[in-house]
Amino acid sequence: MTIQRPHRRFTSGPGACLPPLPGCSNKPVFSGGRGRAEMHPPADPLCRSRLNRNGFTLIEIIVSLILVGIIASFSTVFMVSGVQNFFLTREAVESAFRAEVALNRMALELRSISENGLPGNPVLNTSITYTSDDPNLPGTRKLEFDDGNLYLTINTIEYLLMEDVSSPQLSASYADMDNDGSNEVAYIDIGFAVGAMPAFSVRVYPRNMVAQP
Repeated sequence: MTIQRPHRRFTSGPGACLPPLPGCSNKPVFSGGRGRAEMHPPADPLCRSRLNRNGFTLIEIIVSLILVGIIASFSTVFMVSGVQNFFLTREAVESAFRAEVALNRMALELRSISENGLPGNPVLNTSITYTSDDPNLPGTRKLEFDDGNLYLTINTIEYLLMEDVSSPQLSASYADMDNDGSNEVAYIDIGFAVGAMPAFSVRVYPRNMVAQP
């Protein structure tokens, strides 16, 4: 009696036929006799593991998705924080640049005050009115802090030097610098703050308070 070998094809799923490992055959082993045939998996455990290998389980997929979500959330937080810091830094740099330009202009204005160019004492932390010996700076001029802004007025025309300033500082110090018994303006302090940055200030020494020898 001839025993027919059963035909079985392993294609996919548990027990699928995988490429054989060295020294290992994925072919099942048949045995039996007297009208019956039995199929046994390969004896090598490594070969059996290759035959029984499965895909990802549902728990593994869920855990992977949770980990990906956690990583993505942290990445989003860091990205948003970085973008916010970029815009804050850019705004601070622009404000500091405008403040430096305003201070340089005020120093230029006050440095050339004429000997008799102050019709009155400066209004503390508010304004100073003056005339200049510089021919490029004609007319009656005024630096004034008003409603959170810094203005330069030339005759009757008002120009905005700096906006959104706080804590204005404007004062003049006097001394008898030529020993003639009368005090002249020794120096002028002027400054302001912008936002949360440290205050910007400059001390200006007028050059024409004392007659040239």
